[in-house]
Amino acid sequence: MIPIRNLYHLLCYAWNALHFDWVIDAGKIQGENVENLLAMMLINGLQPLVRRGLHKQYATRDDELRTLRGRIDYGTSLKRALFERGLIACSYDELSEDVLPNQVIKQTAKNLLQCESIDGMLRASLRKLLPKLSGVSPITLSEPTLNAAAHACMDPLSRFLINVSYLAYHSLVPEQGGNRFRALEFIRDEKRMWRLFQNFVFNYLRLEAGGFKVNRATIKWDVESGSDTDLLPRMNTDVTLIGKDRHLIIEIKYTKTLFQTYFEKSSLRSEHLYQVLTYLEQQAAANTLENRPVPEAILLYPAATHRIDARYRIKGRQLRVMTLDLAQPWEGIRSDLGALVSGSQVLIDR
Repeated sequence: MIPIRNLYHLLCYAWNALHFDWVIDAGKIQGENVENLLAMMLINGLQPLVRRGLHKQYATRDDELRTLRGRIDYGTSLKRALFERGLIACSYDELSEDVLPNQVIKQTAKNLLQCESIDGMLRASLRKLLPKLSGVSPITLSEPTLNAAAHACMDPLSRFLINVSYLAYHSLVPEQGGNRFRALEFIRDEKRMWRLFQNFVFNYLRLEAGGFKVNRATIKWDVESGSDTDLLPRMNTDVTLIGKDRHLIIEIKYTKTLFQTYFEKSSLRSEHLYQVLTYLEQQAAANTLENRPVPEAILLYPAATHRIDARYRIKGRQLRVMTLDLAQPWEGIRSDLGALVSGSQVLIDR
């Protein structure tokens, strides 16, 4: 189980929102209630958003007016006999706060209010903020709606609130009757947690790994010229760190089963090893031609039932298989990620 405080750190790094004013002091987070964390994050982001003014976009309006505004809708004007009454059907663009990102944020606040397990003080704060969004229409949340809202947001604060809304959408389910919500443990969703874990590690190293250029790279296949490469799978790294004397490839997995069993013998999962070894071999060919350092690789898992830090040297190249314990105190996570980059041994029993 990942403690709520650690989960908050993961989210802030994964969403690239660590250094903004609306970030919560992790020391103030109480309990292990994910819906309270979501409410706290939404409130902390909504308060500065309301103070500065809600996000506005141009929206198309259709009205029957006495004076021309925008474009005349002749079809509607004739159909409704508006000219005889001194009216014109007009279509025009207007700068409005009643736009999709604000609608999503407002509906998320309303859904959190319908969750009985929300703390009373947080509930009161949400109720106090909702009237500030009175000019924003209600909306039915869905995956496409959330994705569209995310694409419509240009500023970091609105993006942060849409990320909170996305997480709340997947964490709250309607009770029978549809008037109330209850929280699910979204941590059990392997696919979602893999993306969160991957983005957390990438952004953490991008911000904290001094002396390295951190990116996501595409490794080219070492094929003979003239070969058709269209059918070959793309080799996209989760994280690549390039320093003066090191080239480190990190492949990140999130799975409940770290080992595979064959004839009652447990071993590391072969498909993960084959993947990262292929990356190493293909990258090594390019590095040799360009006189760059021999690449190294790390296969990184969140710790579940086992913690390991195993190292292998295969064909002259270093492979490390390592777990990161997300249940340990945050300083321990920082220490382990530092050891991941420096190459020092992780303390298994801290």
